[in-house]
Amino acid sequence: MKNKSTSQSAFLNLRVLNFLVIVLASVFVALFATAKPHRSERASHWFWQNPLPQGNDLRGASFINANWGTVVGAYGTIARTRGGGRKWTIQTSGTTENLWGVSFSDVFHGTVVGEGGTILRTTDAGAHWVSQVSGTTFQLRDVSFTDVNNGTVVGEGGTVLRTTDGGNTWTMQVSGTGNSLFGVSFTDANTGTAVGGSFGESTILRTTDGGSSWLTQASPGNGFLFDVSFTDANNGTAVGDGGTILRTTDGGNNWSPQISGTTKTLHGVSFTDTNNGTICGFEFGGTGIILRTIDGGNNWVEQTNYSLPQGANAFYAVSFTDANTGTIVGDAGIILCPGCTQCLAADIENGLALSSVAQTRLGALVMTKRNSPPFIISSWRIKFL
Repeated sequence: MKNKSTSQSAFLNLRVLNFLVIVLASVFVALFATAKPHRSERASHWFWQNPLPQGNDLRGASFINANWGTVVGAYGTIARTRGGGRKWTIQTSGTTENLWGVSFSDVFHGTVVGEGGTILRTTDAGAHWVSQVSGTTFQLRDVSFTDVNNGTVVGEGGTVLRTTDGGNTWTMQVSGTGNSLFGVSFTDANTGTAVGGSFGESTILRTTDGGSSWLTQASPGNGFLFDVSFTDANNGTAVGDGGTILRTTDGGNNWSPQISGTTKTLHGVSFTDTNNGTICGFEFGGTGIILRTIDGGNNWVEQTNYSLPQGANAFYAVSFTDANTGTIVGDAGIILCPGCTQCLAADIENGLALSSVAQTRLGALVMTKRNSPPFIISSWRIKFL
């Protein structure tokens, strides 16, 4: 009897073990299927990711191509990707000043600007950032380099700084305005446009001689302009308060308003050619906004097929490298990755590099899906880590 009882017990234990194996295998398969959707499914969704427990707001972005890009923001935040946003590395900026603008002329050479007259320079893709002497303590808001040597910075109080040697020396230029300048776009070493303004007044400045002289252009706007994007010497778009979009096809001799369909603040704009452009912005106390055009702004369509968590209320800057691939940055410590779940928190290298700063999260990052139709972005899903 004892042997029979023992055999029955062993048989029952074996059945239980087999049952558990089947259940665990089923759970594993289900989890794997969820984590690794088919390629076609991954290509049709967006995933918000939260790379760190908290987040520094991001204010500037510069992508050289679909893979290499840098974003900057509060408390000296600089993050770098060389894989199209699938992996981000927190870089040591050497400052806790808020950073507003970034411009790379190639993969290795880049410049960042920010508050307190901050200018940082790298010649090794951000492995090292070196502080440069700006000669001012004004807030610097944007920077545009057309090659390794020639660059222009704009900022508070009509500040314009110019370098022709990669920032080893910066020279103050006469802008002719006391209004703050928030955006600048150069298409070659000599030709550029800066925008800004004050309450009730838009400011547009133009140079064709590298900033030796800046001429004020007539603007139909009546408020702050926050960004400008030129694809060549003639075609450019500026954006600003109250849903303002201004367009020129003759180098700014004439600026025409375009219908945005919104009264929200438009803070960033990026065109990759005459027709394809993206705008981002926000409403104080409201939500962010993304607008797209494929016809030079004759028609702007709001991208609404995404969902944001609480606090993700502002998009500040946008950088596109072609009609389909780009990045938008802003508030809230979240990342919108294209089409897959591979942009996990574990992919953020050196994520504790900012642990000495009061806030340590990386800000909102929005990436458009590659090879998607340039006008309507497919559905976006939100995912919390």
